[in-house]
Amino acid sequence: MNNTTNNGNLQIIRVPQSRLLKKEMADYAEMTMGIVQKHDHQTSMFGALYDKLVAKKRYIEILRLDYGIDSERFKIYRRKSKLKLNISAFKLKLRLLSKDNPDMDLHPLDNAINKHLRYLDRAKNDKNLTQKVSGFFDVIE
Repeated sequence: MNNTTNNGNLQIIRVPQSRLLKKEMADYAEMTMGIVQKHDHQTSMFGALYDKLVAKKRYIEILRLDYGIDSERFKIYRRKSKLKLNISAFKLKLRLLSKDNPDMDLHPLDNAINKHLRYLDRAKNDKNLTQKVSGFFDVIE
């Protein structure tokens, strides 16, 4: 459903801001400035809006830029992947140790691994992942 206002032959379609992409917001602001600039923006009721948009012109142009990869998130991603690899290697070493020495009682450690360190890829966020790992260390101690 479009939220429209009809005034004679003019039609304004209101676009919800939450549905606009960042680059589309820049286009929308520039189109608004162009429409107001075509009319007498000094005497119209949109003069204050036009002045504010012109003052923010530099920031509107920045909206078009692609920022690329955030370096901090990339560092965190590398650390998380290294943590997961270390945990996987630990689980493999424990499995090999339990197969080589069946007389060792590694069942409690295996249960702790199955409870806390299984399905680490399904962790929704970093907090959930760190809670699983710290829960494992709490059980071990």
